[in-house]
Amino acid sequence: MQDAKLLLSGAISGVNNAITGQTVTGTGATVYSTYSIDKLAAQDIGEGNPLYLKLAVQTAASGGTSLQVEPIDSTVADVGAGTVTSLGSLTIPVASLVAGAVFYIPIDPAIGSIGGRYLGVRYTTVGAVAAGAYIAEITNQISDPTKFYPSGFSVK
Repeated sequence: MQDAKLLLSGAISGVNNAITGQTVTGTGATVYSTYSIDKLAAQDIGEGNPLYLKLAVQTAASGGTSLQVEPIDSTVADVGAGTVTSLGSLTIPVASLVAGAVFYIPIDPAIGSIGGRYLGVRYTTVGAVAAGAYIAEITNQISDPTKFYPSGFSVK
């Protein structure tokens, strides 16, 4: 289940609510999320509880060496244009950015007192990244869709 109001990168469209990733490419490029979340809006994003930026790879990355992903706090809705504070960071090697991979970056749960009004994401490419599309959203739960349990066990 996805909450469109917590979506930062990517877009929900169409009759079946298909989600397409935000393309992040370039050589040493800085790209900001498609959307931002207004922390003053009448909504509960889970402040005070453990929060995470969930990054799902929709299109595998190619070229370059890595992608740095940072949840950020900004003074303006166009998060790249304001004063920005990093709320965490994860540098992911391009070889790990395969379609279907999911990464979680912890965010300080006291986001309301950090200073900016908007939440967003800043991506920084290292090297010449030629492909890659991502869906980023705020969540308070970590799930591992790749975890499978063996069949044939019994519960007593």
